[in-house]
Amino acid sequence: MLGLNSTSKTVENILRTGQCVLNLPSEKQVSSVDRLALTTGSNPVPSNKAPMGFQHVEDKFSLAGLTPIDSDLVAPPRASECPVQLEAELSAVHNFGVGNPRIRSPMKSN
Repeated sequence: MLGLNSTSKTVENILRTGQCVLNLPSEKQVSSVDRLALTTGSNPVPSNKAPMGFQHVEDKFSLAGLTPIDSDLVAPPRASECPVQLEAELSAVHNFGVGNPRIRSPMKSN
């Protein structure tokens, strides 16, 4: 189970394709992950992210210094350098906090 912000580009992509790859970096790859912290694939940068300093980046693999490689089972690419690469298909979506209005996070409609 993954807990993701329902308004993120990641969730939008998973809902659209039904697939994802979780590339788990080693502790030596922290700088690669840090380079991605304030980036988004959305162009223009969403209004809720712009004030936080997010910038649009078309090719996040290059920015992170990682090499995309074909996945075995899903369409999204894996990061060659990551020691753990989990290919996944979406099987269900459950809204978080449905019974609690203080934390409820409704999914966007497709």
